[in-house]
Amino acid sequence: MKTARIVLLSVAGTLLLVLLVLRWAVDQERLQPLPAAVLQTGARLPPAEPTWPASTTPSTPNPGPNVQYPQAPTLKSPQIVEVAANPPGQTTRQAPEQPPYQPPPITLPAKNAQASPPGEDIASAEGSVITGVVEFEGTPPPVKIITQVGAPRCAELHADNPLVNQEVIVNPNGTLANVFVYILDGLKKHYYEIPDTPVVLDQVNCQFNPHVLGIMAGQPLVIRNDDPLLHNIHVLPVNNTEFNIGQPDLGMQSTRKFRNPEVMIPVKCDVHPWMNAYIGVLSHPFYSVTDNAGVFTISGLPPGTYTVATWHEKYGPQSQTVTVADHEIKSILFAY
Repeated sequence: MKTARIVLLSVAGTLLLVLLVLRWAVDQERLQPLPAAVLQTGARLPPAEPTWPASTTPSTPNPGPNVQYPQAPTLKSPQIVEVAANPPGQTTRQAPEQPPYQPPPITLPAKNAQASPPGEDIASAEGSVITGVVEFEGTPPPVKIITQVGAPRCAELHADNPLVNQEVIVNPNGTLANVFVYILDGLKKHYYEIPDTPVVLDQVNCQFNPHVLGIMAGQPLVIRNDDPLLHNIHVLPVNNTEFNIGQPDLGMQSTRKFRNPEVMIPVKCDVHPWMNAYIGVLSHPFYSVTDNAGVFTISGLPPGTYTVATWHEKYGPQSQTVTVADHEIKSILFAY
């Protein structure tokens, strides 16, 4: 037993000696030689200045008393560089100062305001009237008879009465039919109620009837087929949506509306090339079409000065200025 204790103590002493040697070696690796000046004077070195990567900054720096971080560069006012616009010595100029931003004023709607209030002088059925006649000057053009080549069923409908081209219709009294007459200018900005009653464009005996018509924007247009054969209604507006409707059976009808005013909108039938019509779409109800006596009447106008315009599919537009007093009936004359 005594010999075993001696052996254990010897081994433990040897291990302790090895650990002490290893610790001494580690401490020697950590030590760095001091500069000669420091060894001679015994001065203390300042703490090393920390360095940071160029793209990063310390999030929570804890500098020592003698550490200084680099200062950020001072930004200068922007400059506008002119390459060759100024004489020598004046190649740069300061950018002009911008005034402080001011928000735009906000206009609130009046309390209880209506979107389209009825004006106090909206025209009524008891207003002023502009009426007149559109005369035709000179020799009327010869009547054009349409031969329904390739349309035998249309030819049967006109066996006793030939189909006449409606481009120019001169009445027996020397006036012009199918002239669209309307107020072009002079109306104040009013809200005019859109009628619920539809305007009807019929197809009868292989012709559109009426040939020229007027309607308000938003008013229903009913297109009807009163022929026992196929028709199609191809409407070709500029300021509204084009549509093309087929109606193969007798009694068929379709309803459409125009959103925007437009004078005039051509209508054609792609099945029968001679069939055509024209629609005048307005934002007000003040329009008329000359009848078989060349007469037109625009009623319900408030007193004022107006530009009255006419449109004919061959002879084009005309206009004249008319002033009407309250409840006055004014007669005017147009001539083509």
